[in-house]
Amino acid sequence: MSRLESHASLRLLLLGPPQLERDGRLVEIDRRKAIALFAYLAVTKQVHSREALATLLWPDYSQDRAFANLRLALWSLNKALGKAWLEVDPEYVGLGHEDDLWLDVDALRNYLGKCQRHGHGQHEVCSACVDPLSAAVEL
Repeated sequence: MSRLESHASLRLLLLGPPQLERDGRLVEIDRRKAIALFAYLAVTKQVHSREALATLLWPDYSQDRAFANLRLALWSLNKALGKAWLEVDPEYVGLGHEDDLWLDVDALRNYLGKCQRHGHGQHEVCSACVDPLSAAVEL
C-alpha cells in the first residue's frame, strides 16, 4: 500500500459550522479547540511552533496548562483522523497531506479569483463571472 493509499481524503468546511468529512461522512472530534487547531493549520498552510499555537488557542491559561491542552487537542485529532494528517514534532505542528485536503475557503478564493483576473472593474460582473460566482454562493 502506498503512502497516499494509507489515508482517505478529507473535506474541511468552514463556511458555516466547522465540519470535517472523510469519504462523505462526518468526522466526530470531541474538542472544539481541536477543530479550531486543524482549521488554523489548514487555512494558514504553515508549520507553527507549539508555543505559538498554545498561546493562540489558550491565551488565558498558564503555559503548562496551554501546552497540556494542545497535546490533548493533537491527540484528539490523531485519534479521529489518523496520524498521517498531522506532522508533529517536539517543537512544531503542521499538516501532512495538504494536497488531499479540500477546503471550502480555498474553493471560495479560487472562484472569486477567477472573476478578479478578467481585467474588468472590481464591482463589474461579466458573463464569464456568472458560473464562478454562482459556485461561490453555493459554498
